[in-house]
Amino acid sequence: MSAQPLTLLLPFWMVDECFSIAMLLASDPERSGAETWRLQEVFSMSSREESFVRRLLRKKRNIWLYRCNQRGWCGDFVLVDMSVPDIRHRQAVVIELKSGASLKLSGGGLQVKNAPAAIAELVEAGVLSEGAELVTWLGSKEAVLEALGAAEV
Repeated sequence: MSAQPLTLLLPFWMVDECFSIAMLLASDPERSGAETWRLQEVFSMSSREESFVRRLLRKKRNIWLYRCNQRGWCGDFVLVDMSVPDIRHRQAVVIELKSGASLKLSGGGLQVKNAPAAIAELVEAGVLSEGAELVTWLGSKEAVLEALGAAEV
């Protein structure tokens, strides 16, 4: 069995049609049923996290949002602004959601200790370039959405 991935791209159809990690994983023909089941567990989301994803992907179509493996110690999500056409200038934002917390542009401690490994996956996938800037945001879903210009009006 190969190592589990640390990131999973959350496509826009998840908020446009139906929000299902199980359907997303099952849509990959290279995954076995057993692997899909294991990955569903590590990429699952709470209702608070689903709400965050729905709001962000509905409001910001320039962002690619990746769910982080919850056993990988690499944050809750990685965000990449794809409106920057040159991958050498793209930045990765690792997001760790904390209820009621104001936004901190660093931190996360143990929950984000393996964030560089998650970023390395995105470099390998051609989404980011080697040496891409990594920023960590820690805060409530509301604080993060407000900072991204996707807060409720």
